[in-house]
Amino acid sequence: VVRKTVELIRDHWQGLLGTALGIGAFNELIGVLFDVSNANTLQSIEPGEVPSFGNIFGGFFLWWVVFVAVGLVITAVMLKMVADADRSGTPDVRAAFSLAFNRLGQLIGLVVISGLAVVVGFFLLFLPGIWIAVSLVPAMAILFLEDKGPITSFRESIALVRGSWWQVFG
Repeated sequence: VVRKTVELIRDHWQGLLGTALGIGAFNELIGVLFDVSNANTLQSIEPGEVPSFGNIFGGFFLWWVVFVAVGLVITAVMLKMVADADRSGTPDVRAAFSLAFNRLGQLIGLVVISGLAVVVGFFLLFLPGIWIAVSLVPAMAILFLEDKGPITSFRESIALVRGSWWQVFG
């Protein structure tokens, strides 16, 4: 599967590269705007004054939420474009963005469920967290390419990896 994906990316790099660069530039712009807005907030603090939690971390939390959402959209768009390249030979950037934004709520649900499972696994002696994280590698592809919901994608991902965990880990 990985070899075929790399071949598809190599064969259709023109359509994929432009999209990836555009989304990456947007993500960097968000980071720069966060830095500029936070610099103004931190400069307004008087020497000896203890900054409030909201002054420092409020902007960071908002930036983090946007960063994660953009990262999810990037991943979803690239998954869809590679799948389009495999199916029809031509990646369709508009269809990929449309699907990503239409399924963003379900994708966020999958990330929340997966994140909680991985955190619980890490609290249970670290190794279960690694097992869960590896078992959820195909979950996003299942959600987007097979049109499944977050919980179904979570379950099917674990079932799909069962028996080939070491290959997925590798």
